[in-house]
Amino acid sequence: MARRGAAGEPAADSEATAKELASRLPQSGSPVRQQASDGLREPDAVDQAIYSPITATATPSPDEPPRRLSSTASNSRLWLATADKLAMTAG
Repeated sequence: MARRGAAGEPAADSEATAKELASRLPQSGSPVRQQASDGLREPDAVDQAIYSPITATATPSPDEPPRRLSSTASNSRLWLATADKLAMTAG
């Protein structure tokens, strides 16, 4: 399955490995190996079928609050504000 982002590097390697293995398995002609090959390809196809429509859908209003929270969390501002509030309330 395809994973995106900074943590996506290991997933990309495992995806490439699965694709390589899937392409080599049917070469022996065994029905079991053909089923294994199909089984390795299927999760990627399902992932793509689900991921593509989601990324094509514009969601500006649901995306805005997490975007602001992420911006606030940058450079630890969110945690500094939380620590400040706790210090002021003696909590």
